[in-house]
Amino acid sequence: MEYANADQLTRKLSILNKTDATKKLTEFYAKARFRVSSDDFRRQYTDGSNDGGIDFYHREDSTYFVFQTKFSANPKRTAQAEVQNELRKLKNTLTRENPNRDAADFVNGLRRDVFQQTALLEVLWLTTNVFEPSLREAIQHELEEFRKANKWLIGVDFVAVDKHGLDNVIYDVKHGFVPYTGKRVLKLEEDQWMETHW
Repeated sequence: MEYANADQLTRKLSILNKTDATKKLTEFYAKARFRVSSDDFRRQYTDGSNDGGIDFYHREDSTYFVFQTKFSANPKRTAQAEVQNELRKLKNTLTRENPNRDAADFVNGLRRDVFQQTALLEVLWLTTNVFEPSLREAIQHELEEFRKANKWLIGVDFVAVDKHGLDNVIYDVKHGFVPYTGKRVLKLEEDQWMETHW
């Protein structure tokens, strides 16, 4: 589904219940960013009461992506306490007991790679709310301190895609770019191919 902007996306999703709207928002971004199939999305979407701070997960080589998605029909400023609460659950999942059985293989792989300098953990906060840059910096700092305290070598990055960031994502999708990569892609349907001559 295509949207003109983040406001239209929010309006269209707001007719759904909050759980379904959150899932659709996550699916929109995951498909735009990673080109995941519907089957892969269903397998990797784990939002629920025992998700351990992981609503959706994805892995590309040694880069691990963890999504936390918050849908709001009436955008407001994201509260630091809300982010820290979800981050606390994620930290617990990665260092103690993992309550998210649907993400067990992903979490185990990530735990094996935390001492690899070439690995990266990207925690992505996806929301229709507004996420202040100062809050992003504070959460990035908190993640860095957590990494150091556990003597991890893996890189950690906190990315917030908020109402304004969603406008950029929608623009990228409309113009054939993969969001946040600067790369263009050529969509080929099944049984299509491209010939090149050198």
